[in-house]
Amino acid sequence: MQSLIPTPLRNQRDDNLIPLINIVFLLLIFFMIAGHVRSPLVTTPSLPTSETLSKQPPASPDLQLEVSLQGQWYLNGETINETQLRKKLSKATATKAINLYADKDLQSLHLNSLLTLLRQSGFHHVNIVTEKVIH
Repeated sequence: MQSLIPTPLRNQRDDNLIPLINIVFLLLIFFMIAGHVRSPLVTTPSLPTSETLSKQPPASPDLQLEVSLQGQWYLNGETINETQLRKKLSKATATKAINLYADKDLQSLHLNSLLTLLRQSGFHHVNIVTEKVIH
């Protein structure tokens, strides 16, 4: 026998949105964790090219050093001179790795003095960022 009192209908639209909200939330968390945020470069150096890449994944140190074609230095986006760079590098004891963005047409004199300064400051692992040649 059928009941004369109608059974309350559940709101089907709300039930169908819950899995969608869960998926969007999980995607948000995934991209927050997986995304690598790097500060933009101050200069737009024409990077040297490389035909081979290291088999090891590149390190992502906290320090990013740019050298413009004129020999101007930028540490993490800030213009810096030799004295300031020595001071900041001496404070960076936790990481002894640095990414170096140098223009391919930079005079070797500027690059050599910078590499000497990095070595004296205890940085023995310098990642010179290059572009891969695509044939």
